[in-house]
Amino acid sequence: MGSTVGRLDIKDWILVPALITLGVTVVRLLGEMLGGPQILFGSEAGGGFSLVGIVWLVLIFGVYFGKKLARLGYGPASGGGRAALGLLLALAVIVAGALLAILLVESLWMQAGLFVLFSWVS
Repeated sequence: MGSTVGRLDIKDWILVPALITLGVTVVRLLGEMLGGPQILFGSEAGGGFSLVGIVWLVLIFGVYFGKKLARLGYGPASGGGRAALGLLLALAVIVAGALLAILLVESLWMQAGLFVLFSWVS
């Protein structure tokens, strides 16, 4: 972390992501209600990897907030290399755990439990 750190103004941090999330939610709602294409507006529980959904905003806002924090001096001390390696390791553990659960366990509840366990481990 740098010797000088900037000020965190919550309103500036929350307003843009909140408006984007609201916009995606409204588009998603209208798309489902008007019977839009399933690839964009899947109606199954959780959206079924639909392209229009707020779950994808996690990735976008993760980068957004990370860059803002780094610009203010709150970035990782190692320049991000160790943080990126940790992220890749955590993703590998979660993907491997999910694949093992799907391939080796028939019960959906046990699969979900294993996925939660591997999430905690990662």
